[in-house]
Amino acid sequence: MCGEEGETLVRERVYQLQDQERSEVNPDCINKGYRYGKSYIPISRVDADCLKSKTDKELTLICTTKRSNIRKEELCGKTAYSVTIPSSDNSGGSGLSSFAAALSQLNMVAICRYVKKDDAAPRLCCLIPNVKDYCSTFLMVELPFSNEIKKAEFPKIKAEPTADQLSAVDDLINSMDLTSHSEFKPSEIPNPTIQRRYECVVHKAFNPDKPYPQKTVEEIFRAPTFDMSDNCK
Repeated sequence: MCGEEGETLVRERVYQLQDQERSEVNPDCINKGYRYGKSYIPISRVDADCLKSKTDKELTLICTTKRSNIRKEELCGKTAYSVTIPSSDNSGGSGLSSFAAALSQLNMVAICRYVKKDDAAPRLCCLIPNVKDYCSTFLMVELPFSNEIKKAEFPKIKAEPTADQLSAVDDLINSMDLTSHSEFKPSEIPNPTIQRRYECVVHKAFNPDKPYPQKTVEEIFRAPTFDMSDNCK
């Protein structure tokens, strides 16, 4: 609510029913509802508190497994975390480094339970050894639970493909492989947003009085020119 000039601005939130009188509702009488089909299932605050996870902050090792058992499409989460030991903990750092080096030699990874903070939902994570000359650490990436994996089902092929047809499909897929071209390697492709920022900084440094060069979206995100139609014939 805003009064006269100079008065303090106060925000008030009011809940009203969708009726003709627009009756005001006490916030204590409001519960969250979750849609189930065409209906909404109300969940009281007491029930919501019971559904919350009662957990402690932790990172607990569950098991180790071959790295080949973890497929790339199963790595999820918004980011990867680096798992290290404080520099003041010499014994802990040596143990973590030895563990990472051993898993790296065996081509294995560690599966762990990760709780970011108290009462947070636990997550399943994969610790991937990151061995360097100066230290050995882990990269932690989230893994999905079984109910989070969605598998697409397709109808069965009525007629079994012949050997020539399978060979033709294999050749087509191989011909569309762009990893052999350096301009298409992820490590060689610059981020267009950062690249544009650098261009503007350089332009401003040498031309402080001139406006920034204008580029279209097509120019900023222009892909390397490469005709692969001949390889796919």
